[in-house]
Amino acid sequence: GRYANASQGFLPPEAGERYRGTQVPTLRPSTFDSYEVGGFARFLGGRLAVDVALYRMDGRDEIVTVRAADGSRQNRNAGQPLHEGIEYAVVVQPNAVWSARLSATNSRHEYIEFTVDEREGRERVFDGNRMDRAPGFIANGELAVRPPFARGLRLAAEVQRVSGYWMDPENTVRYDGRAVLTLRAQYAGRALRGAELWATLLNVADTRYATTAAVSFGRQQFTPGLPRALTIGVGYRLGR
Repeated sequence: GRYANASQGFLPPEAGERYRGTQVPTLRPSTFDSYEVGGFARFLGGRLAVDVALYRMDGRDEIVTVRAADGSRQNRNAGQPLHEGIEYAVVVQPNAVWSARLSATNSRHEYIEFTVDEREGRERVFDGNRMDRAPGFIANGELAVRPPFARGLRLAAEVQRVSGYWMDPENTVRYDGRAVLTLRAQYAGRALRGAELWATLLNVADTRYATTAAVSFGRQQFTPGLPRALTIGVGYRLGR
């Protein structure tokens, strides 16, 4: 299958973006022109599935948070931002035992035109800078196996990768990104008589990482991700 889409939309400023702090900024609605083309297909009798999409979004007056000269954070209309990239997903299942999937996106988020007015008539120009907190690569992959000697058992390893990105609009501080491994196990065999067991081991390597990283009031701030954690669950289905 193939598809194409062109659309235009707008987003008014939210109350939290306007009434935060002692100063109320004058914000205009953000408008966007979006274009997307894509396609999907199955090969080898359904054992291979591919989905690809190309997109571009030209924005005007997008609302972003910037650091003012006094170190405070303020919401501003960001001139003309550009968002473009490719999203793709691949699923491979050669037989009833093994399966693998990968979903990812490569993108670019850039300020085409963005000028911040400061006190005393000074300006800061961010034209050509990459947007902060906008990684250029995000991927999630999984390799799973259903052992034929243990019917009802599924074992999987999942990796999530987020590339590095700038933490501020000035593009002076950069976060290195993260890669986190998770292991999963699920069993719903006949021996349990309708019950189901599952276990998830998050962050196998106990990696120290941040879910978000930014510069606020002149300081680097990180939202910590979960450390290594084991979750065990049991379920039972009543009736059919």
